[in-house]
Amino acid sequence: MLVEEEAKAVLTLRREASEAPFTQEDARRAELFARHAASAFLLMELAVSRRRLAEKAEELQKTNHHKDAFVAGVASPTCSSSSRRWTPPTPARWGASGSACT
Repeated sequence: MLVEEEAKAVLTLRREASEAPFTQEDARRAELFARHAASAFLLMELAVSRRRLAEKAEELQKTNHHKDAFVAGVASPTCSSSSRRWTPPTPARWGASGSACT
């Protein structure tokens, strides 16, 4: 079985020399079996990929939460006036004081 140009499994059929040779029907059955096995293998790979993606998404959500908490912690003491709103700092917004509050 080839998956993304890489051999993942090989099906070998053998018979003793004294037995009858393989027929076209034997070849058709072997091909059908290989196709089903390849489908099962791909589904397994997909399940593993989905699990890894879900884990990464959860990790990113946690990181984003930590970032939000950090930004809130930095903004609170810096922008204590209720009439001032904190915005992300950019050089264009920094005044003489270097404050990021507007």
